[in-house]
Amino acid sequence: MAQLVDDNRRLQSTINKLRDTTSSQTARLEEELASKSRSVDILQEKLGAQSDYDEVKRELRYVAQHLRYFRRKMCGNDVCEINAVNLDGSDACSERMWLTMLLTE
Repeated sequence: MAQLVDDNRRLQSTINKLRDTTSSQTARLEEELASKSRSVDILQEKLGAQSDYDEVKRELRYVAQHLRYFRRKMCGNDVCEINAVNLDGSDACSERMWLTMLLTE
């Protein structure tokens, strides 16, 4: 009988140690999960910002292509050579004409 009581105490002690170890492991894993979740949220925000950036780049490329097209189209009919000039040396008249052509095309 004394042997059974001793075995019972040893088993209860082992169970309590396992319970404590399991609880601490569970708490550590929950903290790690929370940290990883925050990291995922941050990365998703960055990815969303990157997709916005990529969209803006696509739109700018589209506008630049059209501006080059209109510039070639205008300069092809000798309009650029007789335009007024801005103070910085740029072609004032052709800038207005680019916008006009862009809006009418």
